[in-house]
Amino acid sequence: MKDLENSIRFSQQAVDVTPENHPNLAAYLNNRGNKLESRYKQQAVEVTPYNHLSYAAYLSNLGNKLESRYTRTRNISDLERAIKISQEVVQAILESYPDRAVYLDNFGNKLRRRYESTGDINDLEEANRISEEAIRALQQALHVTTDDQISASLSDLASKPNRQDDRTREMDQSSEVGKRNPRIFQASDLTSLTHGLDDMATLAATPPGIPGLDRTLEIKDLQKSRDAYNGLLDDAEQPPVPEEHIQKLAALFVRHNAHKTLGVHLIHGHFKTPENTVMLGSNFENPCGRWTKVTEIDAVELSTVHGHIFVLTRDGFIAYEYQDGPMPNLSSVGKEFFTDFVDYLVTNGLTNLLGLQVLIDGMDHSMWELILDQGTVMLDEAAVRGCSPTRITGWKFEVRDGQPRVCQANETHAEKTSGNHQVFNAGKPQPKLSDVNDLKKALVDVDLL
Repeated sequence: MKDLENSIRFSQQAVDVTPENHPNLAAYLNNRGNKLESRYKQQAVEVTPYNHLSYAAYLSNLGNKLESRYTRTRNISDLERAIKISQEVVQAILESYPDRAVYLDNFGNKLRRRYESTGDINDLEEANRISEEAIRALQQALHVTTDDQISASLSDLASKPNRQDDRTREMDQSSEVGKRNPRIFQASDLTSLTHGLDDMATLAATPPGIPGLDRTLEIKDLQKSRDAYNGLLDDAEQPPVPEEHIQKLAALFVRHNAHKTLGVHLIHGHFKTPENTVMLGSNFENPCGRWTKVTEIDAVELSTVHGHIFVLTRDGFIAYEYQDGPMPNLSSVGKEFFTDFVDYLVTNGLTNLLGLQVLIDGMDHSMWELILDQGTVMLDEAAVRGCSPTRITGWKFEVRDGQPRVCQANETHAEKTSGNHQVFNAGKPQPKLSDVNDLKKALVDVDLL
C-alpha cells in the first residue's frame, strides 16, 4: 500500500509541475488516471486535442473504466456513457488505423452488455454489424487481402444473426459462455482473430521465429513474401513519419545494441509482382549500389539469402524483400529488443508504416532509390545525376557523444528531375538488363550515372 501511495504522490507531482499547455500533460494525467480510475482519465481526455495520436487511446481508457464501474454497481448510466464514449473513439480514428479493429470490438462488446441488461434487440443487431466491421478492419491491418485468405479467416465464424420473435430464448442462448450460437455473432468470434494483435510480440520475439533473420528460409516463406509485397502502398501514398517516433526508435535500437545490425524502413512497394516470384537484391560496386529485382522463387537458393526488409503481420515479421548473403549475426542484440520494438509499433499504430531492415555492410553513406521496370536500384547519392530526392525511406542509428542519434546517411527515394517516377520511360522499349553491367550502361544512357 505504501508503494501505491508513493506512486500516486509522485504522479501528482508530475502533474503539478507541468504547465497546462505542455505537450506531455495529457500523458502525465493519463498515468495518474491508471491509479485514480475515472477522475483523471476524464482530465486526460479533456486536455488532449481531438487529432492527437493518443486521443483515441485515452478516450477508450475512460470508457473501459466506466464499463468496469457498471460491472460493480450495475448503474446503467455508467454503461450508457461508456457506449457513447466508445462510439466517439471509433469516429475519432481513421479507417486505416491499425488498432481500429480493437476499438470496434470494444464498442460491440459494450452494446452486447446493454442488450443483456435491457433486451433491446437493436443493440444486439448493431453489435453484430460492428463485429463484422471489426473483422474487416483486422484483415486490412494484418495484410489479409486475397479472397482465399479472407475466406479462410471467416470459415469458422457464425453466420449473420436472424431476428427471433422469442427474445427470452435469444437472451438465454447469448449468455451461454463458451457456446457457439449459429444465429448470434459472438464476441469470441472476433477474439479468435484479434488475439494475433495481442500476441505479435511473442510471435516476433520467440527464436527461432523470424524466417530469413534467425531461422532458415523455406519455400512457403517466399510465397508469403510475394503476397505481403503486393499488399503494400507506394511510398507516395504513405503518411509522413513523425520525427518523434524516429528519435524514440533511435533510443530503443541503441539501448538494445541493435543499431549496428538493424534499422527502420518505410513500408512500401512500387508494383505488383507476378506469381511465384519475390524481390531479391544483390550488391555491386563502382559505384556502390544494390539492385533488387523480381526473381523466380525456383531460382532462389534458400541457404544463401536472408530477409532484408520485414513487415509485421499476424504471423510475426515477414520479409517482403530479400538480399544475397548469410543471415545477420544477432548475438549482440539485446534479447528484449524484438519484444520492445513490436510493442512500440503496435502501441503507436505504426505496423503498416514502419518495418525492420537488415543493414548492409559497406553502405555507410546516403543512398538514393530509383524505380526500374519490375525492380529498384539503390545508388550512392554522390554518383547520381539528373535526380532529386522525394522522401526518406530508411533510417540508421548511431551513438554520438554517448547519446543515440539518427544518422545523416539514410536511404531516400528519388525521381528524375523531369518528373518521371521510373528511370526508363513507360511506353518505350525497356533495355535488356541481363546483368549489372547492362544495368550500369542503361543508367549511363539515360544520364543518371
